[in-house]
Amino acid sequence: MVHALALTDYEGAPLLISASDGAIRSWRLDGKPGPLALERAHEGWIYALALTEYEGAPLLISAGQAGAIRSWRLDGRPGPLALERAHEGAIDALALTEYEGAPLLISADEEGVILAHRIRPSRQEDMAS
Repeated sequence: MVHALALTDYEGAPLLISASDGAIRSWRLDGKPGPLALERAHEGWIYALALTEYEGAPLLISAGQAGAIRSWRLDGRPGPLALERAHEGAIDALALTEYEGAPLLISADEEGVILAHRIRPSRQEDMAS
């Protein structure tokens, strides 16, 4: 069962990214496998994906059942954001914007708690909850 989808341009072609039972997978729309295949990206189900540009390349943000938020470069390397207990419960939604020249991630959980997280080079910082 797929709970989250994201679509981005990668190497000049559309790339579909899906998340389900702790795994993140990618496919090119021409049927070729994509570069991202993370079988154990999260503990439990992944409920939300979001994409932004970071240091000139696409960055995938994932969140789910265990309340963790993680980020991934499309080559599978971890990204700059890793919050193991971002929320007490499952994270159901992610949204991204830019704030003060850097990506700003908004997360929402099943209890209605909404948090903001700045994504900055070599550090991460939570904002007011």
